[in-house]
Amino acid sequence: MSRTQPQASDQPVTPVTATPAVSREQPSAVTLTGSALPNYREGADPAEMAVRGRIQYLSPEELDAEVEKSKSAQEVMEEGECQTCKERKYQDGSNDPGVSFKTPTNVAPEQAAAAVRGHEQEHVVREQAKAQREGREVVSQSVTYHTAICPECGKAYVSGGTTRTTTRASQEQPVLDPTRQGRQTPFFAVA
Repeated sequence: MSRTQPQASDQPVTPVTATPAVSREQPSAVTLTGSALPNYREGADPAEMAVRGRIQYLSPEELDAEVEKSKSAQEVMEEGECQTCKERKYQDGSNDPGVSFKTPTNVAPEQAAAAVRGHEQEHVVREQAKAQREGREVVSQSVTYHTAICPECGKAYVSGGTTRTTTRASQEQPVLDPTRQGRQTPFFAVA
């Protein structure tokens, strides 16, 4: 295999102009003209301008096609349904056998708060009835609702509740003085 030498042409070489030396003390003497640099506004960021130059906008026909393919808010919500919330089960942890949720029960996420409120109200009513049967009086009752945040979707939900009841032995009704019994009448306010 033999190498061939390029043949010399008879055309003259275009002369090159000398480039001035660059120093830190002097501004550059080189000036670029024509289309070597794009025109930038004063204060414009060249990187931002480069990105903006690469943005491609849709034509009206392409935009209409994209809108037709897009999903409604309802469709997006159905697809984004959280399995953890959908499969959450509630169970009563008390020793009261007459209330709901003694076995694990699945409750729809949108109905969970109402179900927990109703369940805790069952405890309130049953504790009041128990106190009355035992001849005690209810001093105070409180219901605390607990909330948590779903680890999958991040939504807050009612995770349960606690009912506290305090009772005491019934206080004897004061016996009225029999000598004054006929003259005193009890006062009742009715609203």
